[in-house]
This record gives sequence, structure tokens and C-alpha cells, in this order.
Amino acid sequence: MYALIVPVLTPFVLLATVLGLSWWEDHVLPPPPVEPAEPPVEAALTRGLPGVD
Repeated sequence: MYALIVPVLTPFVLLATVLGLSWWEDHVLPPPPVEPAEPPVEAALTRGLPGVD
């Protein structure tokens, strides 16, 4: 009897695991640090040079 229950329940156990990990990531883990958006240094250096398009 148990040999029939295990294959039937396996997808549901996997789904519950994925949903639980997703909930854990959203509610328990701290959010990633937010870095300020800065313009690339390369673009700032080439903008003022004559002859550079």
C-alpha cells in the first residue's frame, strides 16, 4: 500500500518544498542591499574629449 502512496505524493511534496522556500526567501531573508545608480566612469571620461564620437 505504501508503495502506491509515495509516487503519488512525490509531486506534491516537491511543490510544497518549492513554495516553502519561496516564502522563506520573501519573508525571512533580509532584502539585498541597494546600491546607488552611478553613471559608468568610461562614459564620463570620453564625453568631453574632442574628436571622440
